[in-house]
Amino acid sequence: MQSADWSAHLLGQQANLADQLRQYGLPERDVEKSVEAVRQALQNSLSDSRGQWLLSGGRDNQSEYALSRMVEGRLSRLVIDRTFIDEDGVRWIIDYKTGYRSGGDVDGFLEQERLRYTPQLEEYARLISLMSDEPVRLGLYFPRMVGWREWPWKAGD
Repeated sequence: MQSADWSAHLLGQQANLADQLRQYGLPERDVEKSVEAVRQALQNSLSDSRGQWLLSGGRDNQSEYALSRMVEGRLSRLVIDRTFIDEDGVRWIIDYKTGYRSGGDVDGFLEQERLRYTPQLEEYARLISLMSDEPVRLGLYFPRMVGWREWPWKAGD
């Protein structure tokens, strides 16, 4: 689907999205604002070259990829927002973030978020590395502000 086609599709889905948000218990006063935030995030992703790249992915691409592991005798479930292997054979593990910073120190905000989410993404990388041996890069994508942070991960980190 082309970007213009997606835009038209998104407009047609706004009522459905509003209904789903209500079903999840979002207060009515927040529904319109939340639908607009989702619409803008999706539109940004579709018009941003990095967003398009993330959505198109490479081979072995997965969205909402669920993994399970045992932690202290209990089953734990992790869900990776997006993962794929690019044309250079690099496994990407991407986490989408809805955080938003307008004005001010955007770079500082993105770096703070990278530090905040590094342990989570590194845990995903450790699990993925048990199943495959591609080099791994981690990334955070902020579609509401078209923000991006990426960094390499090495086994043993």
